[in-house]
Amino acid sequence: MSSSIFNFTDLSSEFYSMIRGTLFFFFLYHFIIYYYNKNKTYLYYSIYSFLLFIFFFNHILVFDYHFYNYTNKIFLLLAVSFYFMFTRKIVQTEKNLQKWDKVLLKTIYSLIGLSTLLILSIIFFNKNVQTYLFFLIMLSAIVISIITSIKLLKIDQYYIKLFIFGSLTFFIFLFVTLTIEVFVLDEYILNFGFHKMFFLYTGTFIEFIVFAVLISNRYKELSEKKARIDMIITKNKIESAELKMMTLKSQLNPHFLFNILNSINNLILKNQVEEASDFITKFARFIRNVLNNSNQTTITLHEEIANLKTYIALEKIRTNNGFEFIDVIESNINLMTTKVPPLFLQPYVENSIWHGISQIQCDKKIWLNVSKSNNYLYFNLVDNGIGINKSIELDKLNVYKNRGTSTESAKFRINKVFNTKNVVIERTDITHEGSFGTRVFISFPKIN
Repeated sequence: MSSSIFNFTDLSSEFYSMIRGTLFFFFLYHFIIYYYNKNKTYLYYSIYSFLLFIFFFNHILVFDYHFYNYTNKIFLLLAVSFYFMFTRKIVQTEKNLQKWDKVLLKTIYSLIGLSTLLILSIIFFNKNVQTYLFFLIMLSAIVISIITSIKLLKIDQYYIKLFIFGSLTFFIFLFVTLTIEVFVLDEYILNFGFHKMFFLYTGTFIEFIVFAVLISNRYKELSEKKARIDMIITKNKIESAELKMMTLKSQLNPHFLFNILNSINNLILKNQVEEASDFITKFARFIRNVLNNSNQTTITLHEEIANLKTYIALEKIRTNNGFEFIDVIESNINLMTTKVPPLFLQPYVENSIWHGISQIQCDKKIWLNVSKSNNYLYFNLVDNGIGINKSIELDKLNVYKNRGTSTESAKFRINKVFNTKNVVIERTDITHEGSFGTRVFISFPKIN
């Protein structure tokens, strides 16, 4: 008996032994990978490899075990069922072929159930009946595999093409082997120097080589995709941290803190204890709100207005009630459910106070109007100060820079929430014919 690798008639030759060894290696290799990363793709492929190995192992048994007479074809049937499980995972039929995925799922359950029928067929009938029944079942599985491959052709992905090639190779060679067995063509094929199992062995070997490349490339793609996702998550975390810092800096800049503490100190020196205590209480509430809201992507409009009024109360104490703030909020807006970016109004009000109305001697006023239309929120902030153009003209270097830092931070927070879509932020000098002032208009989609 020749053991040459080119001996295709003897199932114990090096050629067939090499393929059986390859299957067992793939079983161990992919099971170990599954053990470490818990990806079921590797588990199903490992079991698929193992069941094919068990099926082929029968060909080198010295003794004729009755166990294999009953179960050998069942191992191949179960192997095909795990092939379909592997298919669902590796080509993501749940995502790419949602309707057909249900067919594959039913096919898997059917193949597992029919394995029992194969045992009963040989117990109550004979091996020929089992062979014909097995042929019909496998023929159905082959048809389903071909249809799956046709449907996958619509997906222009390299790994999909590899999968189709490997699958079709295996099932075509399987069909050839089954045809030889059903029509008893063993001797005819043997005359050409091939055992009838040569085709199934060869198809299995080609498929497993192709699938090895497929799984390797797919694993690399998924690893790179995961790395990109991790990078995006890390970037978002960094941006979130930067946003938090920008929020804190814009609300709690050193100039603002110094003026607040200086105002408290002045009240204490003047022995205005109650006023100083009230100032400290409002300041503590403002600091607490800033720290709490800086962690949030959005807060309720009620919270935003409350924070703004706390800030205005502080500024009124500092300026001895030197200005009037008038807010009008339309009744059709639910303050408790409407969401807005946190602390976005305060920087614009601060600009109105210190770069607008602080420069005039007459009645100083700031108006805020909040309205809603077509699922959009509109904020109109108007002051009767000197106007933005005059303010910049008076002190371009200092005033404009300070104003830009806080308002740019507010603008960034608004755009961050809405991804810059459908956001409008406009500042207009409304000084004309004896009237003065600045108008800030902000609009963005309403969110609940």
